[in-house]
Amino acid sequence: MNPIVTRRMPVLREIAPPPDLQNLLDRYRAWGGRVDYVLLRGKVPPTMTSESLHHEAAVRFLEAMHHRRLRETKGSFFITFDADKARGLPISTPQFVGSSRDRRGFFDVFRQDPSSYAGAFCSRPYDVSPGREEVAAWRSSQEPPRASASPPREQETEGNYQQIARQMVQSLFEDINTGLFGDLNDSRIEVWAWSSDWSNYFDWESGYPEEAYLWTVDVPAKKWIVALGTSTSY
Repeated sequence: MNPIVTRRMPVLREIAPPPDLQNLLDRYRAWGGRVDYVLLRGKVPPTMTSESLHHEAAVRFLEAMHHRRLRETKGSFFITFDADKARGLPISTPQFVGSSRDRRGFFDVFRQDPSSYAGAFCSRPYDVSPGREEVAAWRSSQEPPRASASPPREQETEGNYQQIARQMVQSLFEDINTGLFGDLNDSRIEVWAWSSDWSNYFDWESGYPEEAYLWTVDVPAKKWIVALGTSTSY
């Protein structure tokens, strides 16, 4: 298995996210996020099938993760894969993101099946969480100025820290989704889900590939494909 050799000239290439989106993705990673994102774009020939396009996107994702992991591990870990073993199926947007929504109609990141994208975004409560200084700064920015004669604000407790942290994670999830997908209700969006038994990216340490995922999302409004996946141990 070799992550570099391909059988034909690739149609898709990795592109850098816009700076504002990159800042959101960096914040998510700093908070402990485990979903990896790769943006892809290319001139797709009209004869290329949807399955072939999404299959290439899945392969390009693993190639991109190969180079990222080399940098992150200073050359000590190589991602390999067997593209012929990859199996994908088209799925609906609710199947991809998750079906549970909050009172505003947004996908609730904390109430999803763990096999959905929203569930993987924050796989267990507080796996993804900002630091206390960020929580305090966010809380201050959301409150009106306090008059000097006003009583002191409620002392922070573990409970209200966790509540605000959850709000921040939910807000980050929504902001990242807007940057990546625009309107997730757009009927033109096409999502494929891929098997997780064709690369050591999925299970290179834990040995449980069934707990790792890979999706490819064609987003016509953005003119790119988002490939996103999770490893069980990185």
